[in-house]
Amino acid sequence: MNVEFTTNQKIARASAILIIASLLGHILSLGKEILVANYFGISKLMDAFYAAITVPNLTNNVFLSTFGAVFIPIFIKYKIKNREESNQVASITTNYFFLFFLLGAILIYIFA
Repeated sequence: MNVEFTTNQKIARASAILIIASLLGHILSLGKEILVANYFGISKLMDAFYAAITVPNLTNNVFLSTFGAVFIPIFIKYKIKNREESNQVASITTNYFFLFFLLGAILIYIFA
């Protein structure tokens, strides 16, 4: 039994997958917090850990969260119309993100 889904249903399925992945990521993050707190306790080391992880968390929350919400529906619409064009859009977007994060990593390394 092969069922064809509408564009909105495909977007909803992709969004549901992202929501589930995000939920699992938050659960794993909670586990990480518990392990780190158990290892470091309440100390200056724990404060240093939180200070060091602030920039990566901020980057993740601002860029990657909004990226998923904006890019996935656009990608699906392109994929429905033309698979080759959707792959080109994904490739260009991935390359720009790679260059952006590479530049950010280099700047953080220089100024660390």
